[in-house]
Amino acid sequence: MLAINKTTAAKLIVLWNLPALLLLAGAYEVGTTVFA
Repeated sequence: MLAINKTTAAKLIVLWNLPALLLLAGAYEVGTTVFA
């Protein structure tokens, strides 16, 4: 197992989750627009 420091791990986690967060935000925006 590669030893990687916590800041690098945190950055990777953020990068991996960014598309999912954007999709959720987009879906929320569309949902509030449609159902408002």
